[in-house]
Amino acid sequence: MDYHIKSKAFKVLDEFLFVNLQQKSTGLPMVIWARERAGNRHGPRLEVSRTHRHRISARNTVSVTVSNCPKVIPTTDFLKPKDFELVRRFILMNKSILQAHWKREIDTLEFCNRMIKYSEEVWAEFVINHPEFQRR
Repeated sequence: MDYHIKSKAFKVLDEFLFVNLQQKSTGLPMVIWARERAGNRHGPRLEVSRTHRHRISARNTVSVTVSNCPKVIPTTDFLKPKDFELVRRFILMNKSILQAHWKREIDTLEFCNRMIKYSEEVWAEFVINHPEFQRR
């Protein structure tokens, strides 16, 4: 098989491994994508749109790690601090299901059903139960 054709085939397959999460489902002002592992050597990440539009370009995204201390993967792009804080909170509230989806322990339907939608009220309750995640 021609390498170029094989590369294109993997790129198309890769797109099927992402879950597109719209603003109305996440409570965030931007679209995000969660994905399954699919042989990647890095840990779980979210792709995060840098704009607050419903129609976005994959070229206008940044990768953010799913961990107790989320970080933007260094590239030439950045995420506004306010947007990063919202994404960080969403990750912390949903870390266990994001990781389970990444490992293929749960499918997309279960992932979406268990996902916690972000709001200031939900975050305040989460922090009461998890004080280690308060910003100092």
